[in-house]
Amino acid sequence: MSEKIMKIIILSLTGIGAILAAVLAFMSYTGKLDFGTPLDFVVLIVLIVSGPYPFYEQGRLKKIERIEERLSDFLRDLAVSNRFGMTLADSIRKASSGNYGKLTPDIKKMATQIDWGVPATDAMEMFAERVGTPLVKRAMAIVVKATGAGGDVSDVLNATAKNIKDIQLINIGRKMEMGSYKAVIFTAFFVFLAVVVIMNSCFLPAIEASGGGGIGAEGVEGAATQQAGMSVEDVKFIYLGAALVQGFGDGILVGLIETGKIVNGFRNSFIMVLLAYLILCVVPI
Repeated sequence: MSEKIMKIIILSLTGIGAILAAVLAFMSYTGKLDFGTPLDFVVLIVLIVSGPYPFYEQGRLKKIERIEERLSDFLRDLAVSNRFGMTLADSIRKASSGNYGKLTPDIKKMATQIDWGVPATDAMEMFAERVGTPLVKRAMAIVVKATGAGGDVSDVLNATAKNIKDIQLINIGRKMEMGSYKAVIFTAFFVFLAVVVIMNSCFLPAIEASGGGGIGAEGVEGAATQQAGMSVEDVKFIYLGAALVQGFGDGILVGLIETGKIVNGFRNSFIMVLLAYLILCVVPI
């Protein structure tokens, strides 16, 4: 099954699931359902939207990273062989005996095509289409054009390999630098959850028991909630809503900081919203 068809299937199922959850939320709001609350179904909508496709896309991006991981090594080995007098076709044949991770099977297939009489440039174009990652396509296009133009192909291969390696090192460095910011955001979120849990399990029950008539901070807060027409359950609902909103927003922010891709942010949002909901709603406090 192609990636395009898989994306269509996942997005279609996501849309159908979100619509069904929205209908259930409306039915719960109007009192036509005996189970769940509107907020439960709103959380379900968020999880449906931020879960399946972002996790699939993250897996696809990881697969691309693993494929492209050894691309610069492959091009550099081609450059070395070419510099010692081998043709591009012979260089590919020699490289097919090496280990280039996820690229190895496709490199062997490219060498086999050359053995069958396919020109090296055509084999490289088919290799690029077969692998299908942006970096591989760009690198093969550069090499094919350089081969057609003549001149020293080894210099082009070396320059392309260096450029790819630089891009990979920049991405790795960015992830390492942004890791500390990611840790700060996650820590702040879990500290907030811990504070809410303490409030729900210790302070709010004491306020409810005192009826707002006690002395001290608890009594003052209880009186304030009563004057505002708010019950303890209303306060708990506000805390839960704040935790869910913070989890969703922090998840998006973490994804953008770490990779610059919002799809990775949705994946983090799924995790943080799910944890907030489980801790504050499902786990008895």
